[in-house]
Amino acid sequence: IMEGRSSFGKKHNKTHTFCQKCGQRAFHIQKKTCALNWSNTTQQGKRAGTGRMNRTVPKAKKNTVVAPASSV
Repeated sequence: IMEGRSSFGKKHNKTHTFCQKCGQRAFHIQKKTCALNWSNTTQQGKRAGTGRMNRTVPKAKKNTVVAPASSV
């Protein structure tokens, strides 16, 4: 019986390959997902209006008050 490191065998150590969308080596082969843009929350933090630059973006439409429709 072999003991030590040689008993682990050779590793298949490449988990990520190049992504078609972003071009970086962040595409997980088994998961079929990119590590950079895998969810909406990762992109919300990079948009304009986050952090100190929130003064450059006008207020959202959801903050404006809409007059209720009058029912006759």
